[in-house]
Amino acid sequence: MDRNTTTPATTLAAVLALAGALFAVPAGAHHSQAPYFDQERDVRIEGVVQRFDFRNPHPVLYVEVPDEHGNPQVWSLQFASIAILARVGIKADTFAPGERIVAVGHPARNPNALGMASVAVTKEDGTELVDPLRSGSFAQKGR
Repeated sequence: MDRNTTTPATTLAAVLALAGALFAVPAGAHHSQAPYFDQERDVRIEGVVQRFDFRNPHPVLYVEVPDEHGNPQVWSLQFASIAILARVGIKADTFAPGERIVAVGHPARNPNALGMASVAVTKEDGTELVDPLRSGSFAQKGR
């Protein structure tokens, strides 16, 4: 057999190896939320939407929430990726500045950070939006 002749099996093996290499890099690049957010606890906030940065790797909803003295604090609510949010209908225009919301999510591990991840949000009209990284309906939890 001529050494320059490729068989269908050799070609298939080369294609599969290339495909494996292409898909291995993005999968390995993702990180867990566990080091940053306490997945054993939930916190609940009520406030007014400032803005929604709908971008990858994680869209972030900024919400102004009064502290125990009534002073405004800005919380950042981190969601799953845009592609994952699209599956449940969350889009760039889902949250409007000035809109009142209630949110439940895993708090930041840093006690000085005002943030949460894997959130469930209830809008003024009663619409519940649950980040697909959460399992079950968490919008009611913590009310």
